[in-house]
Amino acid sequence: MRECPRAPGRNRTVPVAGGRSVQRTTGPAGPRPRAHPGRVEIVYGFDPLCGWCYGFAPAFARVREELDGEVVFRVATGGLVSGERRRALRHDADYLRAGLARVRDVTGVAPGPGFEDLLRRGEWVSDSEPVTRAMWTARELAGDGAAIALGTALSRAFYGEGREPDDPAVLGPLADALGLDGLLERWTTDEARRGTAQWWADSRAAGLETYPSLLLDTGTGGPWRPLVVGPAPAAEVVGRIRAALAGDDARSRA
Repeated sequence: MRECPRAPGRNRTVPVAGGRSVQRTTGPAGPRPRAHPGRVEIVYGFDPLCGWCYGFAPAFARVREELDGEVVFRVATGGLVSGERRRALRHDADYLRAGLARVRDVTGVAPGPGFEDLLRRGEWVSDSEPVTRAMWTARELAGDGAAIALGTALSRAFYGEGREPDDPAVLGPLADALGLDGLLERWTTDEARRGTAQWWADSRAAGLETYPSLLLDTGTGGPWRPLVVGPAPAAEVVGRIRAALAGDDARSRA
């Protein structure tokens, strides 16, 4: 299974631990924005429509809890389901069933029965733009933590409950539960569409190729350095991040 449907750009499949493979993409160059200039940050490559991101979510929640106060996390996304990949679910139903079985086997996280109902209907059009635009809006309103929380909630609504994540009737209550007042109104603006497109371009330019992934941004303006590619146990992820931060600190002292 590809980790997720491909984003625009050049695509190649690479192996990760356990014999799985991940989908990598590259895209156009562009600026690389930082939430905290001059500070080391961990960038979470995520898309609400990524099945492996859905499976990795509980482990990532434990990682954030374990590293609370040690690490600045932010989120990036590059448009996984777009272009030719944007189409009705019925075209990918068998692929998704097989892929989500692998997600369950690797992570222990399974889709809910409502998702099978959504697949059988097959009419919903899979498209990363509206759901990542919701994340962009959440980030503008309340920062990266809010964007991660909303994106995770949308992923759970989709895979866990079989709801259409770009439906305002789904998105609105999730935003309200997170205290994101005014999100629906801002989500539909041209500003949000432009901002989301730029976010995709910036993320791909900085090196986001694989979903889910965790990357190190040292604040030097160079490409992000991959630390974790694909899903992994929380303890392993924490160990890799702490080792990377220790190495970066040692280099800064040299």
